[in-house]
Amino acid sequence: MLFFNAILAAFVFIFVPALAAPQSPGHPPVLDLTYSGQYDNAKLSLTGVACSNGPNGLLTKGYKTLGDLKNFPYVGAAQYIEGWNSANCGSCYKLIWGANSIYVLGVDHVANGFVISKAALDKLTGGQAVQLGKTDAAVIGVPSSYCQI
Repeated sequence: MLFFNAILAAFVFIFVPALAAPQSPGHPPVLDLTYSGQYDNAKLSLTGVACSNGPNGLLTKGYKTLGDLKNFPYVGAAQYIEGWNSANCGSCYKLIWGANSIYVLGVDHVANGFVISKAALDKLTGGQAVQLGKTDAAVIGVPSSYCQI
């Protein structure tokens, strides 16, 4: 009986505090990240992106070019935008690379990860967009107000 009580006391002492400890938040997904000069073009018409017209499109919200978006040049394509008129059009994402982060507005579709403007990737990587070409970043969805939309 004493042996059983000793085992029970050890269990309570070791495992119960661990069960009561707050769970650490999950890690955000880390996705491929690259750039395309098309997203640096302020005059690029939104008719050429997945988030053009339709109820979820940016044209229907009064924007005509990338430069009309207040968050420009922090714009690009996201894998979460499934295609034309996606419910995720105009979503905002926090991209994290090391100790740096930026907020990017999703305006277009890409199959995997993110494709953003060179200016945005330079800001995120401390001017290394061309040198890196492609990297990865942690991604967190945030309220669209973070992208000024």
